[in-house]
Amino acid sequence: MPISKFNKMHQDCVCSYLLRVASETFCIIPDEMIIVTATENTLNKATGYMQQQPIISVLIARSTLLQLNMQKIDTSYSLRNFIHDMNF
Repeated sequence: MPISKFNKMHQDCVCSYLLRVASETFCIIPDEMIIVTATENTLNKATGYMQQQPIISVLIARSTLLQLNMQKIDTSYSLRNFIHDMNF
């Protein structure tokens, strides 16, 4: 598999998990906004050791999340609806 295709699939998968976590969290807490952050074990080039680094953090509004058609969205592109910082 080409690395570009693998990276796109990885990004879509992480974004999908992120939206799922947000949906599940909104089911159990009454807040209107949450911040969801995903981390990954990556090489720290300054130290040469593997460490947990954030790869994406998103501020998700309940009202915006509820308006998404989850059956038809591209999860990576759907994050344009939210304030986010993505570093894959």
